[in-house]
Amino acid sequence: MMLCDALVVRDSSELAYSKGATSVLDFIEAQRSYKNVMRDYYAAMINRTNAYYDLAKSLGIELNAGKTHVIQNMPNQ
Repeated sequence: MMLCDALVVRDSSELAYSKGATSVLDFIEAQRSYKNVMRDYYAAMINRTNAYYDLAKSLGIELNAGKTHVIQNMPNQ
């Protein structure tokens, strides 16, 4: 998983920096990369949720507080 990999890289970089094996710039870059991955992940989750609601709306499904039910389309008489 990309999230786990980014966390491992960041943690490894932090450990290496704390032991003097890498520069602060390497640690900062690893931290920045991790934050970018997390930002992109949350943006993707928001986009996924929006797409789900758009699909449900187009199918006539009303979504309320975790409960779903089909909207009955009544023909005009």
